[in-house]
Amino acid sequence: MEQVTFQVKGIHCSSCVKRLEQTLQQHDGVRRADVDFKKGMVDVAFDPATVDERSIAERIVDAGFTVRG
Repeated sequence: MEQVTFQVKGIHCSSCVKRLEQTLQQHDGVRRADVDFKKGMVDVAFDPATVDERSIAERIVDAGFTVRG
């Protein structure tokens, strides 16, 4: 199990948090996704044998948000 933190732009409310957490947790290999909209941070625990950071970042973008950095 590995963990990565993304800086994400476009998280404005609790609905955004819920939508993004659900989207990420439905992705194969993602074990946990915690979104902090005040800080614009997303912490993701994942299985590197199943999914990589790039794929997770793409899922965030597909959900309508921008990954910074």
